[in-house]
Amino acid sequence: MTAPELYGIFWKAVAMLFDLGFTVNYACMDGGSSNRSFLGMHFENDARKKHYMVDNIVQEDRKIAMIMDASHSVKKIRNGCLASSSSAVKKNLCVNGNYILWSHWHDAYVWDQSQSLQIHRKLSLKHIQPDIAEKMRNHLAEECLNKDMLHLMQEYQSSLSGKGTHLTGTIKFLTHTSKFIEVFRDKREILLSSDKRLSTLQSVLQYFLDWENEVKSCDLPAPCKPSTDGNAG
Repeated sequence: MTAPELYGIFWKAVAMLFDLGFTVNYACMDGGSSNRSFLGMHFENDARKKHYMVDNIVQEDRKIAMIMDASHSVKKIRNGCLASSSSAVKKNLCVNGNYILWSHWHDAYVWDQSQSLQIHRKLSLKHIQPDIAEKMRNHLAEECLNKDMLHLMQEYQSSLSGKGTHLTGTIKFLTHTSKFIEVFRDKREILLSSDKRLSTLQSVLQYFLDWENEVKSCDLPAPCKPSTDGNAG
């Protein structure tokens, strides 16, 4: 199904629901290509500028929030990490001078497998070297970014006896991704604006916004390569 077809079906459904006495406030979709194009039809440029809110063409005095689901965001984040390598030409993720490289995940996994009792029991080679199909599996992406992965990375850093400073950026990164996943996997409803989980999400958002501003304001040399220990050189 194409994005234009989805457009017609969606707004027809909104109109039918309105006729039945319902008001649509929110639309959430997965990251399929047609859905991404459909979303793009409602936002000319950056959807964030409109806070992901579009005019309701059925009820002109109301708006509808439109976003991709949390799993889509998690996979995009994981894919970005997966492509970040010390040998990569196009992508080296770096925050405050600390690189976030997929080799950190690989090395932590290898170390964990050498222990008599694994710290991250769900972590497997499918997580570290996913094929095309495995890249689409939500749980594999989440398990690379959740609190279990954070705990493993922290323990791996401790095992390096002071030589794990190159993992600092990755650990801080995982601190925020694990919070993001924990909130969105919490089945309890958020009923009040004072809910602490909203503050948690705000802190996660601020981390990524600060990172974005850092990248926009940074005049990086070309090529920008991490040093052998994973810190910015």
